[in-house]
Amino acid sequence: MKHLTLILLLLLSISAKAQQNLVPNPSFEDTLFCPYQYNQIDAATDWINFGNTPDYFNSCSFGNLNVPNNNMGYQNAHLGNAMAGLITYINPNSTVGPNYREYIGIPLITNLIVGEKYYISFYCNLANKLNICFATSKIGIRFSTVSYTQMNCPALNNYANLYSDSIIKDTVNWVKISNSFIADSNYTFLSIGNFFDDINTDTMNLSNFFSYSYYYIDDICVSTDSLICNTILPVPINEPELVIISPNPNNGIFYIENLKFIDYIKIYDLNGKLVFENPNNSENVVINLGNKNAGLYLMLLFYKGHLVAKNKFLLTY
Repeated sequence: MKHLTLILLLLLSISAKAQQNLVPNPSFEDTLFCPYQYNQIDAATDWINFGNTPDYFNSCSFGNLNVPNNNMGYQNAHLGNAMAGLITYINPNSTVGPNYREYIGIPLITNLIVGEKYYISFYCNLANKLNICFATSKIGIRFSTVSYTQMNCPALNNYANLYSDSIIKDTVNWVKISNSFIADSNYTFLSIGNFFDDINTDTMNLSNFFSYSYYYIDDICVSTDSLICNTILPVPINEPELVIISPNPNNGIFYIENLKFIDYIKIYDLNGKLVFENPNNSENVVINLGNKNAGLYLMLLFYKGHLVAKNKFLLTY
């Protein structure tokens, strides 16, 4: 019995990971400290500087790094109170020279599986500060098996797993860039930026200035489930932590309470078999599994395609 239980929990753990967003802290909401100067993407939990001087913006910050009002313009985060920012292009005739790029990166929650199809997406917005005059194409995502550093950027080799062929010039609305791909390696890291050189990057000069292009970044997603990357949670989910199964153990008929932010329920038996699934539109529901065998069961709770809580219960007779 104990052996079967461990197998079930392992299978359910794998299933849950497959259904989740593999990007930790995808909206930059978890912070180690409030940013107080430029080049502090590492203030966002798990995020790493993958090249030059990318920035972190948060409403907890004052002045240049605030959300929504900061030194790069005025923009609310797509979700929550935080976002990242980076340069995708600089005038090659500037003192910096050609092909300057900034990158952010993060280790994935689990490695990608070779041959598995993944859905990937993120949101970007062109900053609207007066002298940010260029809009560009080619901003995107690239996976790798190695990490990069501020001084050791990803190679500028005109390749990315996801990128925009169109020039992103919207300074008001967030633009979603998304696609799917088949993993050809057990990738462990994700990086964001422009991986194409100046010759292969389309640009549009939006003012009389001739300087650089800067984009805000928010809400990154990588998942085997297209639904997860096609929905964004409108509110943080804290309520599932308080979900109550009563009674527990039970005889197959039990109550689930505090489902305010739960819109789908799945229940698996000891062998990893799905025994119950149903949409939910109520804060409190009654479940009847009276025709199921006694044993340990695991309930997965979803909101807008996101797995937000797991609860175990015991069915006895």
